[in-house]
Amino acid sequence: MIRKTKFTIAFLSIFTSSLILGLNTIFSSVAIASEHNHDSQEHDSEENSASSHITEEAAQQSNIKTEIAKSGIINQYTPLTGRITLNRNTTAQVRARFPGIVKQVHVNWGDFVKVGQPLASVESNESLKSYNIIAPINGIVLARNTNLGDVANSDALFTIADLSEVWGEFHVFPRDLNKIQSGQEIKLQTIENTVKSNAHISMLLPTADPLSQTVIAIVPLSNQDGRWRPGMIIEGEALVHKKEVPLVVRTSAIQRFKGSNAVFAKVGSTYEVHMLEIGDSDGIWTEVKSGLKPGTEYVTENSFIIKADIEKSGASHAH
Repeated sequence: MIRKTKFTIAFLSIFTSSLILGLNTIFSSVAIASEHNHDSQEHDSEENSASSHITEEAAQQSNIKTEIAKSGIINQYTPLTGRITLNRNTTAQVRARFPGIVKQVHVNWGDFVKVGQPLASVESNESLKSYNIIAPINGIVLARNTNLGDVANSDALFTIADLSEVWGEFHVFPRDLNKIQSGQEIKLQTIENTVKSNAHISMLLPTADPLSQTVIAIVPLSNQDGRWRPGMIIEGEALVHKKEVPLVVRTSAIQRFKGSNAVFAKVGSTYEVHMLEIGDSDGIWTEVKSGLKPGTEYVTENSFIIKADIEKSGASHAH
């Protein structure tokens, strides 16, 4: 009986010690988790409450600009490539009316000519009388394929083009054909980004290239200043859809802050960080899915000044 009692006491002692040790482990884990959650909440709170105080006078001197966040439109584009070509409607291949011998050539390659101006004189083989070949349009002589004494026949003697308007010819691949149509706006530029313009697609040719299977989209371009030169490689972005969204901000307003996209909201003379979840962007406007409310005044220009001030303040607090 005594031995049984001692065994029972020993068992209870071991059980009690194990229970106490287990409870201590559980409470310790709960305490660590609670401390971690508290630290995490403090960290999130610090990010959301990060702010900078800048007076109106200082903001004006720093050229800090703001706007009100509101709904807007995100333009969606399809990229295209192509080249500048002659306007086929204002390019002339000039031929002799009657076969004969070229007696005089009055113009050179690169000359500007006017309608009715003599280009060359030809002596007809039949009548042996000379007649003038005249310019049918105003333009630049891009090709001169004859000289004194040559025989004029059915071949073109001159090529004249009016370069005051040229074409942008873009290659549209089959996968994009259902998106591209006449009348669409298009932004285009040279590959060096030295010449830019906004225009409209006037037509899509009814035939496809047998090798690439692309269809040509024609974009007429005013060229009074001669900046578009036939042969230039160009890039374009055709506007294919306008997406209406409840809230947009200017893309230039968005800064990277602690690994996230953020803007700086203005409340009086205080500028607060707002972390954003963003959606589509067209380079000018960016869709905001969360993190900012419509009607909020936010910084659109020189927001990096505020970011630098907040980061400087955070660094000083850390020390």
